Amino acid sequence: MTERSRTRVYRAAGLVALLAIVTALAATKYARPWMINPSPSMPVGIYELRPVDHPIARGDTVVVCAPPSVTAFAAAYHYLGPGPCSSNTEYVLKLVAAIAGDVVDLGPRTIGINGRCLVTGITLERDHARHVLPHVARGRYHLGPHQLWLWAPAARSFDSRYFGAVDARGVVNLASPAIIGGPAAELQFSTDACPAEGR
Repeated sequence: MTERSRTRVYRAAGLVALLAIVTALAATKYARPWMINPSPSMPVGIYELRPVDHPIARGDTVVVCAPPSVTAFAAAYHYLGPGPCSSNTEYVLKLVAAIAGDVVDLGPRTIGINGRCLVTGITLERDHARHVLPHVARGRYHLGPHQLWLWAPAARSFDSRYFGAVDARGVVNLASPAIIGGPAAELQFSTDACPAEGR
């Protein structure tokens, strides 16, 4: 068995175990909405879902549909599986890096939020299979009402650097890690000077 095959087997076994845990939790009197996240862009595991009961803030973890402009591409190359979104794709789970009123500077290697650079911000030209990745124009974005800029700490995260800001009114749930394989994701900023794009 090759290393890649072995990794797939381990990942599948892990997902089966997570599904069994979720099924057991759902059968208890403490049942709450849960979501399994198999994507490595955010920590893999089980997340508890709750209604959007407060104004969405930087650092919140949200469940939302990807914009229609990228879902055909994302589905074709298996970034998104089938799901309940209007494009028939699954939800994405991401951190909110910027909200209405914030300034986002998007460069080829950096994402600046109000002058501070996120620790991972490279916008890749191609994915691991050498497919060309679409991405929004590099430059400066002033987020307007109801706009959110999404991000995840994994270097290959498919987030707002590729599909731009999303509408906060489309957020389906807030999410909190319940059982995950490692520390919870959080916004992380570099101490280096952050270049300002679009000035």
